[in-house]
Order: sequence, then structure tokens, then C-alpha cells
Amino acid sequence: MGILIEETLSANFKTQTVIDDDNELGLMAVRLANAAAFPMVLKASLELGVFDILYAEATSSSIDSFLSPSEIASRLPTTPCNPEAPALLDRMLRLLASYSMVKCGNVTSGKGERVYRAEPICRFFLKDNIQDIGSLASQVIVNFDSVFLKTWGQLKDVVLEGGDAFGRAHGGMKLFDYMGTDERFSKLFNQTGFTIAVVKKALEVYQG
Repeated sequence: MGILIEETLSANFKTQTVIDDDNELGLMAVRLANAAAFPMVLKASLELGVFDILYAEATSSSIDSFLSPSEIASRLPTTPCNPEAPALLDRMLRLLASYSMVKCGNVTSGKGERVYRAEPICRFFLKDNIQDIGSLASQVIVNFDSVFLKTWGQLKDVVLEGGDAFGRAHGGMKLFDYMGTDERFSKLFNQTGFTIAVVKKALEVYQG
């Protein structure tokens, strides 16, 4: 009888393990299927200046460095005319929190909103921190600009037929030729500043 119970428990445990593993795989599959959401939310957050606002609050406040979406919206460089801006920011920040870029607080503001705080990694994405450590903000923005997204759309055809993805997407032009025709993108491309951080790190470890 004891052996039968032990075998039953073992079988149940294995079944539960399979179910748990399958659920975990299912959740991972859903996350991968929606993977495009994160870079787009990250890009929009950088363009809006969300990380700069949160990081400034975190470094200047000695008590409570959490901000609600409404507070963040009120501090955006461009004042939103959309009354739903705080709600949209909340959804964006919840996704960023799942990637440990911001922390979601348990304490709610007076309006019943969630509150958020910058995590240390945010300092690598500040627009005003280029001279210190270099910023990845401009790198993200240019990588997910429509010019490069259109280029990525050619990947399947390049695999099947060959050729240059950028050229296929932009009338046969090479990258630097194209920048001569698109002042907006050229300016954006030339603002990428993380090279500064790479050079500074190289100088720190260089022994020659």
C-alpha cells in the first residue's frame, strides 16, 4: 500500500512538473510573440524623456523618489494634450518594470495610480549623460527608426535572393548615400554617442 501511494505521489509530481514546464514555455512563447512591444515602448520612453525625469527624481530626492504616471506626464518636455497620457504611460512603465528598467511601487498616489522609480540601469539611457558615460538612448532611437525598420523588413528576401537589405529597402542606395538625402535621419544617426563610453573604458584598462 505504501509503495502504491509513493508511486502515485511520484506520478502526480511528474505530471505537475510537466504542466508547470509547459505553462512556463507557453508564457515564454507569448512573450516572444509580443517581443516587438518592448523596443517600441523603450524608444517612445526615450523620445518622451521618461527616463530622464525618473532618474532626476531619484538622484535629487532623499525620501521618496517614486513618481506616478500623472506626475511624469506633467514633467514631459512636451506637454501632452491627450487626457489619456497618464494611462498610456502607466502601461508603458509596467512593461519597462518587467524588464527591470524601472521599479513599480506598491504605494499608490492620491489618484490611485501605481508609482515608479528609476532603476540604476536607466543612467545608460539618459539624453544628458553622453559626456559622462555615453548614452544608449540615441542608439535605441536610431536602431528602431523607420529607416532601419524598413531595412529589417527585407531580411527574408535577402536570405532567399541575396543582395543588400538597406539597398533593397531604399532604392539601391548605400547607407551613407541615403543619409545625404535625408537630413533628419543623418542628424539622428550622427548623434549616437555610446562610442564615448567604449573609448573611456578602453583607456581605463589599456596598459600600453
